[in-house]
Amino acid sequence: KKRKKRMSSSSSSSSQSSSASSLSFDDVDVKVLSVEVEGQQHTDEAFIKQEFEKAYQAHKLGDVADKLLSSLQSLRALDIFKSAECVLEVADDASAAADTKVKVRVVEKKRPHARSEMSVDLKSGVTTATLTGSMRNAFGRAEQVSVSTANGSNGDRSFSLRLLKPRIGGSRNKASLSAFRFRQDALFSSYVLTSRGASLDVSDDANVHTFGYSAAWRDVAPKLNAADGVADDGSVVVVDKDNKASKIVATSSEVLDMCVPSTKTAVHYTYVRDRLDSTYLPRQGTFAKVRAELASGMLGGDVDFIKLEGAVKLYWPLTNTSSFGLSFMSGVMRPLHLTAAPAAATANSATTTHVQDRFFLGGPLNIRGFSASTVSTHDERGAALGGDVMAAAAACYSFLLPGKFADLGVYGQLFANVGNATQLQTDVPLADQARAFLADARVSAGVGIVVPTSFGRLEFNICQPLKHLPNDTLSRFQLGLGVDFL
Repeated sequence: KKRKKRMSSSSSSSSQSSSASSLSFDDVDVKVLSVEVEGQQHTDEAFIKQEFEKAYQAHKLGDVADKLLSSLQSLRALDIFKSAECVLEVADDASAAADTKVKVRVVEKKRPHARSEMSVDLKSGVTTATLTGSMRNAFGRAEQVSVSTANGSNGDRSFSLRLLKPRIGGSRNKASLSAFRFRQDALFSSYVLTSRGASLDVSDDANVHTFGYSAAWRDVAPKLNAADGVADDGSVVVVDKDNKASKIVATSSEVLDMCVPSTKTAVHYTYVRDRLDSTYLPRQGTFAKVRAELASGMLGGDVDFIKLEGAVKLYWPLTNTSSFGLSFMSGVMRPLHLTAAPAAATANSATTTHVQDRFFLGGPLNIRGFSASTVSTHDERGAALGGDVMAAAAACYSFLLPGKFADLGVYGQLFANVGNATQLQTDVPLADQARAFLADARVSAGVGIVVPTSFGRLEFNICQPLKHLPNDTLSRFQLGLGVDFL
């Protein structure tokens, strides 16, 4: 006689014939000698069996059951199966334990899938359409190939091709290889960035540690059309259809000096410790993230800097439907002078970094009340130039809205933000720069609505900037959707 124990990733149960005696699973000695797989169509059978290797190491029925359930959860996490369950056949006679075997039954998800998105920036009026197509389990071992393209009404466009390979080399690690190309209009920084390149990332199964390498060619150009030109003072001259010239917001002289192609090759490491109860709408727990990036000509490019970033989030539940959270983020970057510096380096500036590599703050999920990427150092014409150092903090009280909103999981929030990003100077003492950094910090507060979605955190906020500088671009009504938020 044999008992069968059926397990799925969400529940487990056991049944046995009425003639079988009642036994404690922990008292039964078993040994799994084989794993059989049923239901796979496009998945390599050996790949599925690999997930159950730990079951061979257990010698008690209870331990075997626990390891099988853990293996089923790992299969679900690969996102290629609709369902996965297994049946463990155990002989009543302990001497027949050698006959123990595991039968795994899976139902695969459809391999091709696609989604489309449409977003609107309320401040600039820019509409962006995004289309993403993916192939699950592309080569039979849970690989995923995805292609994404996006087009904005302002001329922004991007294209990316990505291959995700889990379980590399039979380990629990995964690798991601990407190729990309994009054009980005830096609306408040008076330049257009064009870039293309590739990246390779390797991380553990839990995404705690990630190591990566990237290489990209970038070109910064002033915001002008083919018939336009640049005046002696750096202003962009626009020529209309009647051949009449007029000036618009000037391109920064520092940006004009950087309007040359560059090649960035870099290695990076990211550590993430995520113990929040929810990714997009946390109520309790902690989150910590540290990222270090080294760009060097010795890696094949002509850009040299080191960049360090960190973020911390702390959340406490106040009641069953409310919570309080504190968030902090900071970063610093310094040039290494290993290769030729950009022409924009000046005698009184410690930075020889490129504008597209610097820190920018602001936006509906960042320093709320300020337009995206506008909280930074500005030139005399008001263009945002970014910063070599940045710091920001936020406090947020979240509460579940009543009525039908509660059924939809919609929360309200009261928030306060503070932050700044600025460039470092060589001829000014650090203590004086620190005081100026704090004195120029932007402050805002407001109320909003938060909706967690499958794509990220959706916020609609009414903001009141409490402290700002003359060249800042304010945005009192903001709508934002994203994964990273302060």
